[in-house]
Amino acid sequence: MLLILSAPGDTHSEAVEQILARRGVPFVHWNQAGFPERDTVSLRYDAGGMKSNSVVMGGEAIDLSRVSTTYVRRHAHPEIRRPANDPRARAYVETEARSILNAAAELNDCRWIPGPMRALHWAGDKAWQLRLAARLGFEIPPTLITNDPAELLEFYREHNGQLVCKALNFPHFPASADGSDNWLFTTQLVAPRDVGYAESIRYCPAIFQAYVPKRLELRITVVGERVFPCEIHSQERARTRHDWRRYDLEHTPHREHALPSDVAMRCIRIVRALGLCYGALDFVLTPDGRYVFLEVNPMGQFLWIEKITGMPISEAICDLLEAAEAGVGGMPSD
Repeated sequence: MLLILSAPGDTHSEAVEQILARRGVPFVHWNQAGFPERDTVSLRYDAGGMKSNSVVMGGEAIDLSRVSTTYVRRHAHPEIRRPANDPRARAYVETEARSILNAAAELNDCRWIPGPMRALHWAGDKAWQLRLAARLGFEIPPTLITNDPAELLEFYREHNGQLVCKALNFPHFPASADGSDNWLFTTQLVAPRDVGYAESIRYCPAIFQAYVPKRLELRITVVGERVFPCEIHSQERARTRHDWRRYDLEHTPHREHALPSDVAMRCIRIVRALGLCYGALDFVLTPDGRYVFLEVNPMGQFLWIEKITGMPISEAICDLLEAAEAGVGGMPSD
């Protein structure tokens, strides 16, 4: 059985599922945000070990021990609304809910795409990504990860104030009063006025990198042995000049990029080295033609690139899922 783990409103998993349905590949979709208020999970053990591992979704019981391949498309936040008047209790319930969700998925002895939960957590570590990228021969920006104000000020002077600041993780804050999600853009320029508040990083470490001049930005999607490079002309609009994630798709050209073969092979190698078979890699192409590695997103989005450029990324993911179901490809649980 093929299990797809996703979150509400995830159009990427919907696109993949449509192709699987067209190909006649059976699958089960588990939107984990329905746990614990709508779905239930039960793990049973006896003296000999695990006896059963099941989830009930919409009244239908699914035996997770029958899962042969798991596609982790997107982590979902458990929907915790009770007790409504006690935020501390809700935080505790969410922690417990996350633990059993991870256990229910992780305990399956199956093939994983992009990789097992533990590998996904480890692969998202930006500090480790930078070290690994440099080992594999990628150029990386001069980088400081710290909560030491003095180190930040020295780094700021070294690079003549031309720094960007990035979060160590992809920050998600509680929803606004209107129910909309709150996200922090991952890259912010460090302005002179920010330096006056350098002491504040003592309480919240961050990543600081020397600003890399851009001709283009690249989102390179690796699916197994296939590489889908997209060039993003972020410098054509002020809104996207420093971070293309401030989407202005109508005015920001996206095109398939002619990626040198040696860079493409290193992209495949870093994804493999992270224990994955999928990754969305971000690069800067400098005005003088250098490819500078920024980071890897183990569950990065791809659908907007597919729609604009026509590159068949969803089809490639389905090929990988079918191969895993046939017993080849994918990542093992350990």
